[in-house]
Amino acid sequence: MQALTEADVDAHRAKHEIVVLPPHGEWNKFKPMLSFEDLRPSLKQHAQSFFDYFSSKKFVTPSPIQSQCWSPLLQGFDVIGIAATGSGKTLSFLVPACLEILRLKAASSTMRGVNHGPFALVIAPTRELAMQSDVVAKEIAAFCDISSMCVYGGVPMHKMIRTIKTTHLDIVVATCGRLMHLARDNILSLADVSQLIIIVLTGDGWPVVSAAAAAAAAAACLLYTSP
Repeated sequence: MQALTEADVDAHRAKHEIVVLPPHGEWNKFKPMLSFEDLRPSLKQHAQSFFDYFSSKKFVTPSPIQSQCWSPLLQGFDVIGIAATGSGKTLSFLVPACLEILRLKAASSTMRGVNHGPFALVIAPTRELAMQSDVVAKEIAAFCDISSMCVYGGVPMHKMIRTIKTTHLDIVVATCGRLMHLARDNILSLADVSQLIIIVLTGDGWPVVSAAAAAAAAAACLLYTSP
């Protein structure tokens, strides 16, 4: 990735209609990742697990949103990503989030206990979008030491509450109403959240995001939406 010239970067962005804003700001220093091998220095000992996942899905190269977002996300920067439905947005935020979780758990065995987590919180506007993100998280979990849970309204809460209280959770994907309920009643702690991922919300959802951000640890914030 570091071998890319400025002309290479401009050509890749033009080909895939990638726009980095502001156009002449410091964000332009984050070069796109043109291959999954570009992830290897960041993934380190976890690289093979992620590469096995990519192979299982028959992914050949990163999608445009992934190629441009991974670099700043892996360095802990906040990102706003806008891309069409089906463009790979979910994987663009879950790969950095899962890697950060693996680092946290490797640094301290206590982080694997039921009293810690979730470390990543994905807030979605609808049950369908929440479930879609959770499916991808669970697919990655099959190759990494990661756990994920989806919480949403319209179903009985007792099973969700039992799972939260008895299971170590790394990622929680939630709709706004159910998240607010669980956090308000001190059923789900957000104190360990270091990755806050927001999938485009309506106006009613932003107070929940504000409350989640206030309750979370020093979290990197990722906002994803479709044009």
